[in-house]
Amino acid sequence: MKKLNSLKNDIESKLKFKANDEIKLDKNLFLATSGKKTYNIRDIEAEIESSNENFSSYLLNPDAKEEKTRFLLEEPRPFINLFPEQKPNFERYYQETINLLSKEIKPNEQITILINDSLLQEWVRHGIDNHKGKHEKCAFCGGTLPSDIWTKLDAHFNKESEELRAGIEKLITTITNAVERINNFIFINKENYYSNLHKIIAPLIDKWEKARNKYSESLQSLISQLNTRKQNIFETIKTNEIENISEEILGLIVEINKVAKDNNTKASTLINDQHHTRYELRMSEIARFAIDIDFIKKSNNIDSLEASNQVVYREIIAKREEVKQLVEKKESLESQAKDETKGAELVNQHISDFFGHGELRLVAEGESPNIKFKITREGTDAKNLSEGECSLISFCYFIAKLEDEIKSQEETRNLVVYIDDPISSLDSNHIFFMFSLIETIIAKPNRYKQLFISTQNLDFLKYLKRLTSPNGKGSVSHYLIERKQKGSEKGSFLVPMPTHLKDYVTEFNYLFNEIYKVYKEVGGDKKAMISNTYNQFYNLPNNMRKFLECYLFYRFPNSESPLDNLSKIFNGNTPIIINRFINEYSHLTYIDRGWKPIDVDEAEECAKIVIEKIREQDPEQFAALLQSVT
Repeated sequence: MKKLNSLKNDIESKLKFKANDEIKLDKNLFLATSGKKTYNIRDIEAEIESSNENFSSYLLNPDAKEEKTRFLLEEPRPFINLFPEQKPNFERYYQETINLLSKEIKPNEQITILINDSLLQEWVRHGIDNHKGKHEKCAFCGGTLPSDIWTKLDAHFNKESEELRAGIEKLITTITNAVERINNFIFINKENYYSNLHKIIAPLIDKWEKARNKYSESLQSLISQLNTRKQNIFETIKTNEIENISEEILGLIVEINKVAKDNNTKASTLINDQHHTRYELRMSEIARFAIDIDFIKKSNNIDSLEASNQVVYREIIAKREEVKQLVEKKESLESQAKDETKGAELVNQHISDFFGHGELRLVAEGESPNIKFKITREGTDAKNLSEGECSLISFCYFIAKLEDEIKSQEETRNLVVYIDDPISSLDSNHIFFMFSLIETIIAKPNRYKQLFISTQNLDFLKYLKRLTSPNGKGSVSHYLIERKQKGSEKGSFLVPMPTHLKDYVTEFNYLFNEIYKVYKEVGGDKKAMISNTYNQFYNLPNNMRKFLECYLFYRFPNSESPLDNLSKIFNGNTPIIINRFINEYSHLTYIDRGWKPIDVDEAEECAKIVIEKIREQDPEQFAALLQSVT
């Protein structure tokens, strides 16, 4: 034990120092937030545990640590606009160049000396513009120009050749502009990107410069060939093969935009990214620390020593349990020596077996005949018992007394048992156990003359139908206590339970029956009948609302508000009429509704609309509902 404590204290002191005096004070490893204001030994222990002692996988090399530390200094960067992702028009330029260079042009009347000398031909073409209509003599040599000189030259430089020349010049201008656009298309400043993206964007910048220069060279090659044809307009030229890198350029633009998107996204996630980076730096530091102090070996030693101690602890616990059982046996024997304590133990047995309440016990105190009972919870006097616990103990005591009555009498065929709503304050689990207790102790042995059970709980009623009866279901009757009014006289009456409660026990059948009572034809004055059954009448709007909510939910289970689907089954203004009736009369939306009696004709009409619409749309379900309540 001494060695174990020494090892624990040593490793605990090192963990405390690392957490409190180093990690907590280093803002690169931990930064206080509103959600996490400090860092202590519990935190470092949890992070060591999360590593599964695989410390080497968390270690960072110096370069990675430097990069991540630098990232922690980052401030939000401005938004970077994306470049249009479109392929350059090189293919079009190249095809148009081929067309112009290969187009054949012949002069109407060839001047041989010009055909053989392209420089002289170009010089003459410019001379025409400077002399025709302006000089009668040559401005260069002063000689008189022949009278037919313009006719010969016009025949040589015909319209077709001039159109070709104009087309070449236009294409040269277009390609020259393309060279300027590609040179100015993208400018990337690496400093606009977060530092952890520099290693991605820097190579792309180099690739872009090379691709742009290569593309410009390809365009310049097209311009050069066009100029050659322009200088000798009557001689076709075979176009040189030029590499088309348009796809490469488009791919680079897409990659550059992707990095820009990541950069823009990082601006919104910077705080979370820095939080994760700080976690990585901290885990690297913790991993290095754990390796330095030989944490795994020391932990294994502690585990080994604790395992040895556990063997001793288990032996101690076993002996304690043995002593406890002997004490309980002694108490049991002492309890059995007292008459009343036997009843208390029987109550405790029922509480434990049927309800799982091992902590609640009934304890007998004193000597017969002056024995009193007290209720304990886990060995101490129970205080502030809930209503459900009181009902539970009372019922178990009643059952225990009833068992004594059954055992003490040779003939129990005259025994009449009445149980009045025993589960009014119990939860659903206790409802089932209450039924089990009645079934096991009373119903199944069948040692009684009559058994009456009243309840207001439909779940309990459902279980009561499973009780063992002496002569099958035919020997069981079901009744309702119903309050009625006739004129000024009021009273409660015992009436046969309706089929929808006796056989189905669902509120849906009950609600349908309440609406159907108003709908079906009855003899005599219906208004008088309704006023004498005021409970049914004034509950009708609320019953109708609950019935429609249930019916519409199963018809259209994709809406949070089932009544919003009224228009799907009712036409015209009927949904508005129904809505008004079930909302204004059930919720008292307007206070003046509380001062006026409900309109009998309106209630009857709404009931008629609902019943007949269900009959029309769901005839099979209507027939089944009607069968369940008639």
